[in-house]
Amino acid sequence: MTETLDVIAARYSVRNFADKAVPREVLDQIADAALRAPSARDSEPWHFIFVTDPTVVAQMEEYGLATLKATDQVGYERTLSRGGKLYYGAPVLLVITAEPREGIASSGLDVGIAVGTIAIAAKALGVDSCIVASIPGAIIDRETQGPYAQLNIPAGHRPAMGILLGYEAGEPRPQHAIHPEKVTFI
Repeated sequence: MTETLDVIAARYSVRNFADKAVPREVLDQIADAALRAPSARDSEPWHFIFVTDPTVVAQMEEYGLATLKATDQVGYERTLSRGGKLYYGAPVLLVITAEPREGIASSGLDVGIAVGTIAIAAKALGVDSCIVASIPGAIIDRETQGPYAQLNIPAGHRPAMGILLGYEAGEPRPQHAIHPEKVTFI
């Protein structure tokens, strides 16, 4: 395998982060990779917000849990059974916002491409990650209070996706099983 494919094979979603900061120079490299992600029509509809302030992270987690409890009781109970943490102690929450755009070249597609790029770049730099959909729920519809106002989200943007960044606490997991039967060549 090539070095890139080794990184892809080694990356998995970490749900137990160590209490260890990610150095700013490493976050700068991850930001650079994010900005290099391809997008439909080279539209780059995104904005990347690296949240490293523990107080803001805690507020976002609190709001996210409240939103989950109000909108998805099964998901809320599952979260409680896993220790009650949405962000698993991650020292960095990367919030990705985007200009809403529908159709074949939707901003959601572009954000997904950027998130994949970020996850692989982070792993190549020795940083673990977990892609999370709960970041928008932690801040959406709370535009005048809580963490939303602190994020300085650009006008016309909405929270789209998030990725937790940090270093795994404990021993790494073995690689997950792959399922070759999910691939067809014609």
